[in-house]
Order: sequence, then C-alpha cells, then structure tokens
Amino acid sequence: MKIAATLALLLIIAFTSATMYARRHPLEAFVKLTRRGLGRAGMARRTIEVDGNRVVYFAGGNGSRTIVLIHGVNDQAGTWVSVVPALMKTSRVIAIDLPGHGESAPATGPLPMPLMLKAVEAVIDRESPNAPIVLAGNSMGGWVSMLYAADHPARVSYLVLEDASGMMWDLSHVPLFPKTRDEALKVLRMVHGPDTPIAGY
Repeated sequence: MKIAATLALLLIIAFTSATMYARRHPLEAFVKLTRRGLGRAGMARRTIEVDGNRVVYFAGGNGSRTIVLIHGVNDQAGTWVSVVPALMKTSRVIAIDLPGHGESAPATGPLPMPLMLKAVEAVIDRESPNAPIVLAGNSMGGWVSMLYAADHPARVSYLVLEDASGMMWDLSHVPLFPKTRDEALKVLRMVHGPDTPIAGY
C-alpha cells in the first residue's frame, strides 16, 4: 500500500511540475513536445554539416517515395508532428530544421537564403540521391521550397505549398471591396480557384 501511495505521489508531483513548466514556458514546452513526437513516430534525429554549420533533421518511414517537409520562419521540424505518422505509413519522410531554427546552427547572426537552400539541397542529396522527392513547405518554407524546385526541377516530382511566402500576384484587376455580384465572384474565384462551383449564382 505504501509503495502504491508513493508512486501516486510521485506521479502527481511530476504532472504538477510539467504543467507549471508548460505554463511558464509555453513555446519551449511546445517545441520539446513536438520534437519528442517525431521520435515517438519513429523518426531518427540526424545531422549534416553545411558551410561549417550543423543542420539537424529527422528521417523515418518506408516507401519508394520521399517527402521532405520544410517549416516556416521561427519554427522547427516538430511543427509537422501531426501529419508525420500518416505520411510515414506509405513514404519515407524527412523534416528539416532550417539553419538558425530548431537545433540547426547558426544560433545568431544573419540567415541568408542561399544557406537555407544549401541545407535543403544537402539533406535531399544525402537522403534521396537517386529519386525525385515530394517537397512540402509552409510559409517561408514554401518560399525555400519554390526556390529549390526552380533550381532543381528534375529533383522534385511534386511541390506542395501551404501559405507560402515569396509569392506575388497582380491584384490590380481584383476588386478587394466588391460592390456587385460579378465583382464578388471574381474575388471568390481568386480565393477558391477558377472552377469552384458558387452556390446560388
């Protein structure tokens, strides 16, 4: 009975400590949780040297297809933890800490775009040297992904962009504050695509 009570007390203390840490340091707690999640999903932490900087990435899964995931600014590889387990069922999955993010160096100083691209290129060349990859990028990671795909079109079979920065559209002909149904339809088609059915039109 005393052993059970001691174990229960230790569990309560551990839970309370973890909760207090998460409340005081929510971002750090989130980062630790998501990175542990990559490990629990079966991904292995790996490193590669790029221009004298250590670049950290996670790799796991099986399959003939390789999916490379690129996070956004001020983020890290763990941000993909919710989709990684499903992707790993049919594919090899790589999640990169871009330079200056997560555990990748440099910890301070400028982060030029060419360094980001070199890091992505080095990881892809190591993990999928002979086959094109699926490249998915979020926000700034979408920008990095587009630049990589533009420089290495034969290395990318599919490019998936989520809220990608670095993209520009000519919006001069689009009424941002539509006054008629036709103007509203133009805006809806711009957002949802030209073939999206619009109910009631």
